[in-house]
Amino acid sequence: MNILEETIRQIEAPDPQVAKAVDRKLQIATEGDAKQLGHLRRLLLRVLTMVGTEEPEPFRPATIICCADHGVASNQVSAYPQSTTLEMAKAYLIAHGAAANAFAEEAGSHLTVIDCGMKTGGPTDLPGLIDGRIGDGTDDMSAGPAMTREQALTSIMSGIALAESLIKNGITCLMPGEMGIGNTTSSAALAAVFCHLTPEEATGRGTKISGERLRRKTEIVRRALAVNKPDPSDPVGVLQKVGGFEFGCMTGLILGAAAKQKPVILDGINTAAAALVAQALAPDSIAYCIASQMSNEKPHAAMLSKLGLEAAMHLDFHLGEACGSSLLIRFIDALLEAWKALRLLPRETSPVRCTREYMSDERTLPGKAALDQIIRRLEPLSEEAMAACRDRIDHLAKPIDSLGFLEQIAVEYAGITGVADDSLLQEPALLCFTVDEPSPCQIQLTDKISRAFGCQTYILQIKEDCSVLDAFAYGFQEASDTSIISSAVALAGFESGRDNPLGTAGEAMREALLTDDGHLRCDAGEFLRRVPESCSLVCAAMMGAVLGCVRNNSLIITDDDLSDITVRYTEKLFPAVRPYILHVQPQILDFGIKIPGGIIGSFGLCLSYAAVRIMNRMKTFGETGVTPANDGPGAGRQKA
Repeated sequence: MNILEETIRQIEAPDPQVAKAVDRKLQIATEGDAKQLGHLRRLLLRVLTMVGTEEPEPFRPATIICCADHGVASNQVSAYPQSTTLEMAKAYLIAHGAAANAFAEEAGSHLTVIDCGMKTGGPTDLPGLIDGRIGDGTDDMSAGPAMTREQALTSIMSGIALAESLIKNGITCLMPGEMGIGNTTSSAALAAVFCHLTPEEATGRGTKISGERLRRKTEIVRRALAVNKPDPSDPVGVLQKVGGFEFGCMTGLILGAAAKQKPVILDGINTAAAALVAQALAPDSIAYCIASQMSNEKPHAAMLSKLGLEAAMHLDFHLGEACGSSLLIRFIDALLEAWKALRLLPRETSPVRCTREYMSDERTLPGKAALDQIIRRLEPLSEEAMAACRDRIDHLAKPIDSLGFLEQIAVEYAGITGVADDSLLQEPALLCFTVDEPSPCQIQLTDKISRAFGCQTYILQIKEDCSVLDAFAYGFQEASDTSIISSAVALAGFESGRDNPLGTAGEAMREALLTDDGHLRCDAGEFLRRVPESCSLVCAAMMGAVLGCVRNNSLIITDDDLSDITVRYTEKLFPAVRPYILHVQPQILDFGIKIPGGIIGSFGLCLSYAAVRIMNRMKTFGETGVTPANDGPGAGRQKA
């Protein structure tokens, strides 16, 4: 029995009893409203099920970049030359300036780079590079099999051995990624085979290739499938015919982790393609996989559906260096911290560090003239800083526009602060407005999740008998004071009314203020007259807080429907504030969370700060020695 057969024999489905026990406790902690946690509830249950305990230790993640070259690259299917694979390996290990480096640092993850078969003529002497070479790149799959069956088996077993080594050395969560020019052509073919897709359905733009090159790439996939006739019932044969050495290694990483009951966080289409091979070899192995994000590559949705996985982040990434995984692991860490507190309820509560403040009688309502002056003083975002930030991002060693929303956030932040770097990045803040005393569940969720992301959190109690104008003034003053020392502020509210189920306020806001298709129902001037009475004071305070934040040039993050709808109407009333607002759910994070109190806002703050830090950690093509794009939009914008 070889290592592959032995590993498959060891893989068993997780015990579902853990999930059942956790869900019962969640229902108790949330007073029967656990489903209002949406995707976070399902994610928590999945994570705790795969590790097999209600009390897991914090994860020790490893980012593993599997590097290999593809013979199919000779058909000009990428926007970059094949030499880029080795150049990127040097960027990981010598320049330390690639996306993988920046994201791994953000996640607190150990970065491992393995040469699975780069086209270098032999072993490469790079500091820290693991030698896992199967061959000097694969053969051209459009003319015949990409590799021999023995090579396919060896590539899988090398991944198993690497997983076992990492786990033996204390790693408890694997985050595979890859680097190899031409590999999205291979993943397109793998997706076509296992998901029964046509070449058109399976083939995407990868490194942002042009329309002409996309048509060529699609025909290459069609030719590879016709020449090789891969059989999905023979997964090793499929890997042999249309796969790559790095796909075999990632398949082995998944199988090796599953055999040891350790989670694997998948990134984009290439890791999903490896998971399809692992699923065909050992269906239970996918029970240990988590999807981090949904990419815009054509086949990704079909691939995740075949795997039975759900991704709630929509980041518009076109990069396979464990970028999405590195963000999700931070969310999982925060979720596990919250779970530690929730499982104690209702018997006892965990200490909280949120600052509690109560509305006083001393407040200053800015008059119409003062508000007009604040709005008039709002200058457009700094075009100069945004252009400088955009120019630097375009020249970072990665495909053009490949980090989607994170690039947009970094550019917007530059426009707000007037600087193109992270020199003005200050502590993030979460402002939670409430009228009634929040439930223990809401306080614990808010405190633990916001604290996990380094947020300074304020729970701000509004007087129940105050006027709407008083609440507006309170929000304005609190946000003005907070935004002086915070680069970004998330606005949230707690449920108003002790007897209302969690999520009631958001539902009432949607019914009163949105059309069935999600558009604003009424004019901005009618907003406060149509707001449900139970929400009016909180909404007024958040409207004031928007103006208080923009007064000091802070980025504003919205939370659940209660804050998001309020801020949308505030933008309509004061259009000048619109560039300062980042709406998170469902545009970027489709978590489906209905529980208020800053959960989504905290995640949004985490993403925003990660975007700015990552773009500033990465290095340019010139700094890393990586060759710029020769096709697509990057060919005209990226320079060494």
